[in-house]
Amino acid sequence: MFEDNEDGGEGLRGNLGNMDESVRKYRDALRRGQTDQVRDALGTESLETLVRYCLDNQRYDDALAFASMLTDSLPYSHEAWHKKGIALAGLHRTSDALECYRKALSLQPLDADVLVNYAVCLDQAGHVEEALQAFEQALTVDPGNEEALYNKAVMCEHRGWYRDAITLFEYVADSERLGKEALFELGYCYDATHEYAAAIRAYDRCIDRDPYDFNAWFNRSVVLGRQGRHTDALQSYDMTIAIKSDFASAWYNRGNTLVQLGKMTDAVESYREALRYDIADVPTWHNMASALEESAKYADAIEAFSKALLIDPQHFESYFGRGTCYDALSKYSKALEDYNAALALKSDRADIWYAKADALVQCGRRSEALLCFKTSLELRDNDAECWYDFGMALLDSARTFDALDAFRYALRNAPQWIDAYVALARTHAMLGDFTEASVCLIKANALDPSKREHILAYLRSVLPHQTLMSITEAAGTGR
Repeated sequence: MFEDNEDGGEGLRGNLGNMDESVRKYRDALRRGQTDQVRDALGTESLETLVRYCLDNQRYDDALAFASMLTDSLPYSHEAWHKKGIALAGLHRTSDALECYRKALSLQPLDADVLVNYAVCLDQAGHVEEALQAFEQALTVDPGNEEALYNKAVMCEHRGWYRDAITLFEYVADSERLGKEALFELGYCYDATHEYAAAIRAYDRCIDRDPYDFNAWFNRSVVLGRQGRHTDALQSYDMTIAIKSDFASAWYNRGNTLVQLGKMTDAVESYREALRYDIADVPTWHNMASALEESAKYADAIEAFSKALLIDPQHFESYFGRGTCYDALSKYSKALEDYNAALALKSDRADIWYAKADALVQCGRRSEALLCFKTSLELRDNDAECWYDFGMALLDSARTFDALDAFRYALRNAPQWIDAYVALARTHAMLGDFTEASVCLIKANALDPSKREHILAYLRSVLPHQTLMSITEAAGTGR
């Protein structure tokens, strides 16, 4: 025994007593350079106890200090080198940890526990083939070693080798100690391979072991959503937040699920709850704004989109969303400002160019609108609605032949679209081709005879009476 020479307190003794206090006391002595005194006071048995305690409690700095003393005292103890390796790995000093594991294995090559930790460390260092060999060595020594099976499975999972991971996790799924973790990871792997029913069964088994595992409930909810089982997913999210009420991601996903169910008001409330726990989450502000927009609460939606943009001025989706709200309120100049801001950040989005084109039409800026329609269609040429609106803008610009082509492209992408046939009939009629106009009118009428009067009323509003009479008589749809 010896006295603390700094503070005159009680001496360092071999009796550990309170472990936390012992760790503090002996670590302070080491910091003062009293290594030999600590070694003499503790002895190897108590030193091993301290190392084990620090490792169990993830106090890796302390564990390393005591493990280093242990390897100095017992240089031929493979367990001492093993413990030092674990402490170094816990501190993310991977290269140093590998050296310690190699030293341990040079002293005892057939220790499965050392081989497993060595394999994990090799994997973390990116030495994949060596890691696999170490796992195989561990399983050769101890074929039923659950740590080896589980950790090899985790390695396979992280590498995207899901089928191999599934096989290994299934071996461990009934383990008393590792079964719950294996089942959780099984759920993830089955989800990754799109085997959703199997994923849900794995999460259910996990929940059977621990009904209060909110992460298992959460992942289960996500998979149910992937299956399109939104009502079941909602119930599962409700269980998640019943267990962990401050789980922001669960509230957020619950809001998304309510949107899928068409319950916009409830979705908004769920997003608000998510924001209570993560006020700066941009996707939550954005999705809440989108739900408000779907409910035609445009002013509230604009406010929420603006909050998202205050947090992330680069979030082009929120500029676009806010622009569509201004558009709905007929505030076309403000809409154009937001569409331009969105396009400055993301110029390859056909839907934003399309929205900008429509807003320009509303502002009477047709030549600019036509350029935006063209850009949108260059990015996505199968958008029938865009071709249709492009055609209408071309008609308004007296570019009748070009409009004819646009309506044909609209019908190529949407062959059953009555409005496109009617627009094409109108355009042929404007060009004096009453035969083709009548053919288009016949096709429109055949698709839905109940819309005959609506179609005629529209054509009366855009064509001279005599022109309309000519094509309706040819088509046999006149009175």
